[in-house]
Amino acid sequence: MVYETLYGEVRELNRPLVRSSIVAVTTEDRPNQYLLYHDDGWDCDFFPNRRSSDDYETDTTNMAEYLKREYMVPVKPSGLRLVGTSTNSKLSTEHNEVRDYEYRLYLLRLHETPEPWAGERFRILDKDCCMMSIGDMLSGSRMNSVNHDVIAMVRDMA
Repeated sequence: MVYETLYGEVRELNRPLVRSSIVAVTTEDRPNQYLLYHDDGWDCDFFPNRRSSDDYETDTTNMAEYLKREYMVPVKPSGLRLVGTSTNSKLSTEHNEVRDYEYRLYLLRLHETPEPWAGERFRILDKDCCMMSIGDMLSGSRMNSVNHDVIAMVRDMA
């Protein structure tokens, strides 16, 4: 019994830590809607994100390059504003285990909505995307159950 308890405690301490940088992309003409992409593995829509780099300068440079490459968003690192950080533990349904997540949240506000983003759902390169309000994200049962912590972080910090 003691052995099982200690084993469980050690296993908790060795949980994977996932460090992610997330960007909340919105536009001046649609300020209450954010760019999301659909992840098939999670079967959920997410804010653009990537693994965090250790230092802030490298992280913003990498995030700007990621947005250009993956979402065709022309942005300089100086256009990204770090608005906060957060940590949380939650079940990774894709990996069927509890993981610790450490998030850096950036905000990017574009001057106008790019033409291809006008529809309800649209494609950017190989990604199915949409623009959605925080209220719609929270009212979606799947999205809210999987990603409530990040949605609340954007709601509270962006």
